[in-house]
Amino acid sequence: MSGIHQAPNTPSLVSFSTTDDLVSGLAAFILKAQKQSIDKKGRFTIALSGGSLPKMLRGLVDNPTVKWDKWQVFYVDERVVPLDHPDSNHLACTTHLFSKVPIPLENIHTIDPNLLEDLEELSDAYEKDLIREFAQKDSARFPIFDLILLGMGPDGHTASLFPGHELLAEEDRWVAYLEDSPKPPPKRITFTYPVINHGLRVVFVAAGKEKVDTLSSILDHPENGLPSARVKPVYPVRPEDDENKTAYCNYMINYILLVSRQGKLRLAKWFTTLPSKTKTKIIHDVTRLVLARDRRPRMCNVIEYKGTSVSLLVVYRQYASLFFICEIEEDDNELLTLEIIHQYVEILDNYFGNVCELDLIFNFDRAYSILDELVVAGELQESSKKTVLTAAASMEVGENDEDLREALRTAFFA
Repeated sequence: MSGIHQAPNTPSLVSFSTTDDLVSGLAAFILKAQKQSIDKKGRFTIALSGGSLPKMLRGLVDNPTVKWDKWQVFYVDERVVPLDHPDSNHLACTTHLFSKVPIPLENIHTIDPNLLEDLEELSDAYEKDLIREFAQKDSARFPIFDLILLGMGPDGHTASLFPGHELLAEEDRWVAYLEDSPKPPPKRITFTYPVINHGLRVVFVAAGKEKVDTLSSILDHPENGLPSARVKPVYPVRPEDDENKTAYCNYMINYILLVSRQGKLRLAKWFTTLPSKTKTKIIHDVTRLVLARDRRPRMCNVIEYKGTSVSLLVVYRQYASLFFICEIEEDDNELLTLEIIHQYVEILDNYFGNVCELDLIFNFDRAYSILDELVVAGELQESSKKTVLTAAASMEVGENDEDLREALRTAFFA
C-alpha cells in the first residue's frame, strides 16, 4: 500500500531590495499565516529564532490586525543563559518585539531559568512544554507549528544545528541540547530536524551580502549537506483540505479499537478480514502496548507493532477514560489518522454530550453507526461532522428492539 506523505516542498526564494521591504513582506506573510490558522483552529503557533531575526519583526508593532492573544510562541533554539542575558534569544525578541506589543506573557514559552545547570533537564522541560501545547492538538510523533521562522549563519547553520555536529542525525527527540557550540555561548538547546520539518510553514529570513555564497550553496548544492539545506518541510495532508481528499484513495485503516483505561474493549471495528484468533491476539497485544506507553512520562501517539507478517503502526489517543486506537501500514500517515480519531471523538461528543465509557456500553450501536458514516472500508467516507451528525440523528438502529440490543451487547461484550 502506498503512503500519502507529500514529497519535500520545493523551496521558494523571495528577494527584497531593502531591509524595510523585507520587514514589510515578512509582516504580511506572518499575518496571512496567522489569519489562516486562527480561522481554522482558533490559535496561532509560531517558533522564532534569534540572531538578526527579532529586528526583522518590527513590522508587527502597532499593527492592529495582529491577534496577540491567539499567539503561542516558542523558540527554535535558545542559549543556556539567564533570560535577561545579552546572549538570550528571548531577550532579543522581547527588546525588539514583545515589549512593544500586548502579547500575554503566558503565551511566550521560555526555557526554565532554574534549570540552567542541567542541560538534559532543561531540554526535557522545554520538550514537555511543547507536549502540553501540542500533544492533544496538532501532533503525532512531532508538533506541527503553523509557522517556523529560521535564520541562517554564514557557515550554513540554522537554529543551533551546526555543520558536522552529531545533532544533525537526531531523529527522535523534539528538543536536544549541546555543550560544544562552535559559536558562543557553547551551551544551547534546539529544535531537531523532525520538528522543524513538520512545520506547516517554514521560512528562512536572511539578510546581508556575507550570506550570498552560503545561500547559493544551500539552494544549488544541497548535496553538500549544510545544516540549512537539510531543512525539507514535509507537511501531510489533512482531512478538511478539499484539494487533498484524492489522497485518501491509497490510505486505509486496518481497524479501530476503543479501550478503557482498565483494558476493557468497548468497541472494535475491523476493516480487514482476519481469523478470530488473530483478532484476539491483536486486541491483547495492542491494548497492552498502549496502556504500557500511557504510564510513561514521555508522550508519543505512535507505536511500531510487528503484525502477522509486516511492521505496522498503532496510532492512538486518549480522551477521558477511553483510548481510541487505529492500525495503519508503516508507510501511511499517522498525522492524518489522528485527525480521523479526533473527528470521531468530536462527533461522539456532539451526539452524546461529552462521550464517556458508559455511553459506549449502553449505546454502542449508535457509536458503531456513527463510525460507519465516518469511515467505510477503512477509508474516510465523510469529512463533514455536520453531515455525520445529521445522519446519526435520523438513525433508528434497534431503537425499540430491546432483544436485538441485548443480543448485540452480549455478542460483543460477554
